[in-house]
Parts: sequence; structure tokens; C-alpha cells
Amino acid sequence: MRSDSYNFTHPFLRKIESFEQDSICLIAQDQSHTYGELLDSTRNALNLLNDIKANSVIGIIGDYDLKTLAFFLACVENGFIITPLSASLIPKDSIFSPMLQSCIKEGQIDYLFYNNTLHSTHNTDKKHSIIASLQANHTSGLILFSSGSTGKPKAIVHNLNTLLQGFLEKKPKRINILLFLMFDHIGGLNTLFNVLSLGACGITLKNRKDMQEIAKSIQDYKIALLPASPSLLHLFLLSNPTQLYDLSSLRLITYGTEKMSDSLLAKLKNAFPKVRFHQTFGASEIGITQTTTKDNFIRLDNMEYKIVNNELFIKSHTNALGYLNSDNSVFDDKGYFATGDLVEVKT
Repeated sequence: MRSDSYNFTHPFLRKIESFEQDSICLIAQDQSHTYGELLDSTRNALNLLNDIKANSVIGIIGDYDLKTLAFFLACVENGFIITPLSASLIPKDSIFSPMLQSCIKEGQIDYLFYNNTLHSTHNTDKKHSIIASLQANHTSGLILFSSGSTGKPKAIVHNLNTLLQGFLEKKPKRINILLFLMFDHIGGLNTLFNVLSLGACGITLKNRKDMQEIAKSIQDYKIALLPASPSLLHLFLLSNPTQLYDLSSLRLITYGTEKMSDSLLAKLKNAFPKVRFHQTFGASEIGITQTTTKDNFIRLDNMEYKIVNNELFIKSHTNALGYLNSDNSVFDDKGYFATGDLVEVKT
């Protein structure tokens, strides 16, 4: 058993360990959890990994609950390759649904964590060279699946240590943030890493599609930061939340993943005159970056880019290492990713 005095070695865990341990880090299902509880649960979760082969690929099925987050952090501490998976993949009658079986095969997953239990997938397939490289270098990895809206979901591999490196220098800030975007989505993980690197508090939802619950959560928990998509913000606006709830705690709404129309943004600014709106830019292949917006143009910060035949190519230190199950020619020999986005350059 791990001792309560166990000291973490991974820089991201060490950062979390530096915060006030009685500060609230998570409110899930109306239950509050402190940073001390999270780290104690992480120490306990390390026991589940004692007999697991180093650098195995572990799928984590869940959401933003204490045990899921603790196990995720335990995998970070021990250098495993992590695949976050939506709880919607689990049918009522069996843990191994056809969709989940596909994820296991395409993501080359060795173990599944679900309901605080580790299950072997009995996967004997030879590892892709990208995974083999991470394993040879004893480096923690992250595998994300694309939505599959344009075909078979792609298994996208990141160096997880590189992703987390960008959060280590953030200064502590006690702020309440809504964990709206999904646990298996790059935007959701970006929000989670922000919460934990700031020593902030993340608040979860029982039903992400319930606009009244979102508004009530903002009111009850004094949420200051709402990360969302334009589609969600459109539905939120239609529900007239300011008529029924006090949303004066909101200070910042960040949006991305899809285009925000000028008319919708104008309506949102009119409904929330004291709230700042900030556009993010990202994809599962490149991570999330901050932008500067002016006159419907955006400037990408901390990224290199080039335009080839009006298509945007991006290179970032958080670029993915590649796909496990798709053509990697979208990553050129210079490390640029072909986004598929057509752009107009403003000088």
C-alpha cells in the first residue's frame, strides 16, 4: 500500500501537491472534494498499477469524478500511455460493447479502467512504432479519438509530458470553472489541466444538455469561467438564463471547436455585457492555443504556421506524434500539420 507520505515525482503532480490541500478542487454530483482528497485518492490508485507492465496503454472510462481523475493522475505519475474514453461506450449488459472493442483494437489498449477496477483486454497485437517509441523512452502518452464525423475515428497520439509542460508555469488562481467539454476531448482535458494547474475548482454537470442546470450551476457555485462551443452558447442564449438565474459571477467565456457567427457573438455580448469572450483555436492533432481576435481575423499565439495553396499548416510544440490507424501524410517532414482549413491572411 502507498503511504500517505508518498511524495510524487512527476512535475505536474508536484505542482498540485504545492497547493493548499484543504482547498476545493472538484465539485461533482453536488459533492465537494479537496486537493488533499484528490492526492490521497491518487496514492491509492497507484496500488492498482503495481503489477501492470511499465508503459502499458490504459483506457480510462469515465468522466470528471474523483476516482477517475485520481487514476488518470496515477497513470501520469507512473508514465503510462492513457486513453480517455467516454462512459457512453459502456452498455448496460456488458463492459465490452462493439464500439469499445473497436477503440481497444484501434488504440492498442492493454487495460481498461472502469468503476475503480482494471480489466485486461488480452491485447497481443504488435504496437505501432509511435507507441513503441514512447515505451522505449519511458515517456507518458495520450491517445485521443477523433469524433469520426468524416469517417472512422482516428487514434491520435500525443506526448503527454509535453502537453503538461505548458501548464507548469501557471500561477495559482482560485477560480471556479465549469467542466463542460467532454473528458475524452482535447478541449475538456485542456480545461481540466487548467483547473489543476491553477489550484482552481472544477464543477461538473449531471446533464450537459440541460441549459437550466448549467445556469443554476453558474449561480450556485459562482462559476467565473465557462468554456463552451458556439452551438452550446446559442442554446444557452435561447433559454433566457439571465431571466431566472443570477449569472453575475461569470467573467470569461471561451469558445472554439466551431465557427462563431458575428450575429451570435453580438447577441451574447449584449446578454452578458460584463463578460469577456475569448476565442481558442485547436484540434486533437495540435492541442489548444490562445488567440488574439480582431475584425473577424484571428492571430495564433505560440504557433508556427504556413499557407500552402490557401490551406493552413500549423506546427506547435504540442503537435501530435501521429495517427495509429490513419495516413500520417497530413504531418509533413518539417512537423507541420495540414489542418484542412482554408484561410485568408491579413498583414
